[in-house]
Amino acid sequence: MKHTIISPIVCIAILLALFGCAPAPTPVPPTATPNPTATAAPTATRVLPTNTPVPPTLTSLPPTPTPRPEPFALTSSVFAEGATIPKRFACREHGGQDVSPDLQWKGAPASTRSFVLIMDDPDAPRATFTHWVLFDIPAAQTQLAEGGKAGKIGRHDAGTADYFGPCAPSGTHRYIFTLYAMNTDSLGLSEGASLANVRGAMAGRTIAQVALMGRYSR
Repeated sequence: MKHTIISPIVCIAILLALFGCAPAPTPVPPTATPNPTATAAPTATRVLPTNTPVPPTLTSLPPTPTPRPEPFALTSSVFAEGATIPKRFACREHGGQDVSPDLQWKGAPASTRSFVLIMDDPDAPRATFTHWVLFDIPAAQTQLAEGGKAGKIGRHDAGTADYFGPCAPSGTHRYIFTLYAMNTDSLGLSEGASLANVRGAMAGRTIAQVALMGRYSR
């Protein structure tokens, strides 16, 4: 018998055919899965020119200031705080006219229903000497003219119901005009009431006070 020699290449081809050996499949790249956490591409933003004013927002506006109440004040056109009281407002013993100076006031509390005005000399030789007492002055009033009167007049320390001008016996004395705002329309006293009665009726009814001080020497 004649033997046939088979080449190695043919053997490899036969083996591949018998065992179904085929070339490895070409790998397919995986499909990209979108990432839900990925940030979207920013949209275009319009940039204003540097010279374009930006309108203010409501939060950038300054708060509206709360108006402060006007301070309670007492003044006179004939002398300033701490200044000399002109001689014509002094007592007649010193060549004065015993006429009261003009006074103006403002800024009284809204709850004021009347005023009391008292003029004192704290430098009197023995004790504070009261020269003038007015009470039940209407709340709507804001001034007293020179020589004027309002409400009811009480008796001062000289014993009469009128204005008794500065009458310092020696040296320079302070004369203090004090205006009291009251929470009542009336103190319930009659004209010519004593200073003690006026001060007693004021107890517990004063809601504010302001003073003006002038000086006088003989």
